[in-house]
Amino acid sequence: MKKTSLLFGAILGCMLYTSCSDEGGKDDVNGDDPKIIKEAPLATEETPLKIEQLEKGISIDGATVKSGTISPTSNITFDVVDKEQSGFLDTGFNIELNVPDNYGGAILQILDESGNPSENYYDIPSDFKFSSSFKKRRKKHHKVSAKSLNDNNDSSLTIEVGFDETIPPGRFCYWICPYDADGNIGEPVEVCVEIESWGGNDNIAGTWNYTKEEEVVNGVLEVIDAGEADCTTSFTFCDSSEDEYEDCDTINSLSLTFLSNGAFTVNLNRTSTDIDFDDCQIKDFNSVSISKGNWAYNEEEGLITLVTNEYSETIDGEPVTDEYAIDDELGVGIELKLAVSGNNLEFSYNDTFSTGLDEQIEESVTIFFKK
Repeated sequence: MKKTSLLFGAILGCMLYTSCSDEGGKDDVNGDDPKIIKEAPLATEETPLKIEQLEKGISIDGATVKSGTISPTSNITFDVVDKEQSGFLDTGFNIELNVPDNYGGAILQILDESGNPSENYYDIPSDFKFSSSFKKRRKKHHKVSAKSLNDNNDSSLTIEVGFDETIPPGRFCYWICPYDADGNIGEPVEVCVEIESWGGNDNIAGTWNYTKEEEVVNGVLEVIDAGEADCTTSFTFCDSSEDEYEDCDTINSLSLTFLSNGAFTVNLNRTSTDIDFDDCQIKDFNSVSISKGNWAYNEEEGLITLVTNEYSETIDGEPVTDEYAIDDELGVGIELKLAVSGNNLEFSYNDTFSTGLDEQIEESVTIFFKK
């Protein structure tokens, strides 16, 4: 396992968030269509946001806004992964769902501060698909969308909800319920979102330089220092033959600059050893990248979240111009445990996953920085 790749992925990518500057999915209001009927619980938010403000500032590309009344008609198996979520200014939040094979879509309805549903709801079908025009539009306007379940026939789904600049910090809740391909509607699940302010911990402010990473895998500790190559044995088929080589990654330098207003900059210089398939030769490639965006700190949970809105990269001095490669880095947000004391800062996370051989891997990673 390449720990430097893990580090790069941890710092610059896990949970997708993208910001939104215009309203999508609000072009169709049908007064004959319904809303969810359910006894509403009392809200307990300290800083509740108004339905009217939320509906003006929320967009879910691929969804249609409707109005009316809906009554659940079926016990459809449906699971929302996180029922307490964080959202981010001028950005939004993700809804991670586990859905049945005959999933047809979802209905999302915002609740007021007393727990009563809005007269409008978002109908989010499963058959919305990305298009090349969407990708270009997303890069320009930072829009977000409902991803299609039909693209991969999987049982998990991510709905990306975007905020524009009019939505302030605060808290709100919503109902979300599934419907199947036959139009049967399941029971709604209540989910609450706390919209974080940027920044939140002045002790983080400053420039931090990467020193090392410690990774414990199934109880075995490995340490990679800055400037040290992290190598794994890889195989490649080139010229119709299978070749073994050392696939290495070295972080030459990595600095994080956090401003107290919630802005951040990441500067990364790394060298990777890989196969050049043009001539089937093993070569070193130098990559220099700059990422800029915003950070938010959750004091209660000790978590920091990074959201990227600018990204540039050169490989061996040549700018990366691939629109999709750059777009994959934009809007990427991650959530990590954070500890800061004096001139020392640590990010950490734990993970459990299975290999292709069904081997269970338990991993704990800590990434160290100094001022």
